[in-house]
Amino acid sequence: MRPRKKWGAKEKWRTSPPVMRRTLKQVHVHHTASSNSYGRDDVPGILRGFYRYHTKSLGWSDIGYNVLVDRFGRAWVGRYGGDMVQGAHTLGFNHNSIGVAVIGDYRKKKPTRPVIRTVARVAAWQLDKNERRAVGKVKVVSKGSDRFRRGKKVTLPVIDGHLHTNQTACPGRQLVKVLPGIRSRAQYRIRRH
Repeated sequence: MRPRKKWGAKEKWRTSPPVMRRTLKQVHVHHTASSNSYGRDDVPGILRGFYRYHTKSLGWSDIGYNVLVDRFGRAWVGRYGGDMVQGAHTLGFNHNSIGVAVIGDYRKKKPTRPVIRTVARVAAWQLDKNERRAVGKVKVVSKGSDRFRRGKKVTLPVIDGHLHTNQTACPGRQLVKVLPGIRSRAQYRIRRH
């Protein structure tokens, strides 16, 4: 996992200390809905752009995603604060999850094999540390989203797409199609551990 320093995060842009979560029940998969035509050397600048947008335009305390994955299969640390930091990626469901965003637009474009491998690897690493399975469903309580009212108990996939919790097309049709394979790969890695 490439640290924030590698993409040039300006730590002074963070406006408050990180909020830590107690446990992890889910991995929410996102896409950034940005260009798919970028080179390896472009990624740090792209991440700085997301960071600037989240902090300066939206007024968030930090970048929203815990981890970002580029089309080459490299994982980058997003949100500051370590493994148990709460992200700002999935309205109503941030309190017991991490957000993994794939850089690009996956409504029509299929994710690369390295992307699928890396998302599965990140999910397995996080879920295994919290003694969770990657396949199956989990019961969670919404903190309030445009799909589920505050206090609503819902059953969702352990590894899901943003659209399972909110009214959105994220992470795109093509990324949603590979979620079953990501779950299987992640569970295989957990079993081997």
